[in-house]
Amino acid sequence: VICMNNIQPFLEKWKEQAMRLAADYPNLEELIRNIDINWVSISQNVVSFLSVGAGSVVKSTVSVATTVVSVVVNIVLALIFAIYVLTQKEKLSRQGKKLLYAYVKRERADWILRIMRLSNKTFSNFVTGQFVEACILGLLCFIGMTIFRIPYALTTSVLVGITALIPVFGAFIGSAISFILIVVISPAKALWFIVFIVILQQIEGNLIYPKVVGNSVGLPAMWVM
Repeated sequence: VICMNNIQPFLEKWKEQAMRLAADYPNLEELIRNIDINWVSISQNVVSFLSVGAGSVVKSTVSVATTVVSVVVNIVLALIFAIYVLTQKEKLSRQGKKLLYAYVKRERADWILRIMRLSNKTFSNFVTGQFVEACILGLLCFIGMTIFRIPYALTTSVLVGITALIPVFGAFIGSAISFILIVVISPAKALWFIVFIVILQQIEGNLIYPKVVGNSVGLPAMWVM
């Protein structure tokens, strides 16, 4: 009822506008009649465009949705699989050794197990070295930001240290987020932070990282660098 009450004044208003327009422009009706519009062709083109466009949109939507669902399912399955492996690693290790010795010669099986132990030890030491290096970087960042009185020293240092665990892009991610936090308070300090973090990253990447990680994995700093 409310909708009908609103529609009726709307139609009356448009009727008055049309009558006023016809009175002001007497030749408008004749001009409109002389316009040759192929409504059949226009409708066919519109229907064709909507059909193709709708199909393309639906296809793109289904493709994106399928990709997202696939990624989510793979992540969930990987987490579940990792949990199973961690909770039953001793049992899986014993079964793996039995299968290895059952199908491979003893000398070759001993060699494979020795390589696997070495790989496990090296990778564990590498992760430990990465963690130690990230802590050192965060501490140096905090000290430098405190000396230069840059805002959010503690928050930024923790963020830079955590993102340093991400290979290659970690430093850029942490620096970008920290820059956004600081620029809200002081754009000048944010520029000084960029200069400071670039210098710190050079020192960390060329001096601290090779030494710390090299000692962890048993390689000279030169080879790590």
